[in-house]
Amino acid sequence: MLHSAKYTILDEPTANLDQAKKVKIYRLLKNGSNFQNTIIITHDLNLAYKLGYDVLYLEEGNVRFFGSCGDFFDSSRLEGCFGNAVQNIGGNFVVNYDEVH
Repeated sequence: MLHSAKYTILDEPTANLDQAKKVKIYRLLKNGSNFQNTIIITHDLNLAYKLGYDVLYLEEGNVRFFGSCGDFFDSSRLEGCFGNAVQNIGGNFVVNYDEVH
């Protein structure tokens, strides 16, 4: 932000943060006015969904999906990527650990 970089890459920006700090990071990223182009690497499906950015989903180093957030979080796409391990419950993504392989 200080250098007005053309690209900003954030790797797991909400990892190990308490809920209040996660909300601050989310608001910063959602506003987006501080960054020209942002790439976010995250395992946090809720963050990815709420931000609404385009999604590049990799599985074992291969591109499994690249497209809009809405297309990625479609229930059939989620099932194709995660089986029954991830469920959308009221706009929040919950992991069913009994289904993770």
